[in-house]
Amino acid sequence: MFKKLARRVRNALRLPDDMLSPDALRARHDRVMRQRIHDGLVIRGKTYKHRHRIRKAGGVWDGLRKQWIMPSRESLISTGAIETDHGYAVFPEPEEGDDDEERACKHQADQGPG
Repeated sequence: MFKKLARRVRNALRLPDDMLSPDALRARHDRVMRQRIHDGLVIRGKTYKHRHRIRKAGGVWDGLRKQWIMPSRESLISTGAIETDHGYAVFPEPEEGDDDEERACKHQADQGPG
């Protein structure tokens, strides 16, 4: 992935091959991600049903640590996640009967067969 990206960026900017090597891009990416984690721009917990909203806000999935990394505090807040005292954000647990899937099942049951 980084090789293709590096090649496209070099071609677009007409830079020498060594200026945007895959290793240089990977190192920069790692530095940016570590800084975002340090700044607390992370969402953890049960996020699966919120994943589309997080992606739309610019979140990037960190599969190694099983967490979302957000580009800014504003984007983190826009997802509806709540910041904790532990340096990361979580989504509040749904109250009983507040689950979208549960509501959909109830709606279908109320409709009855065909």
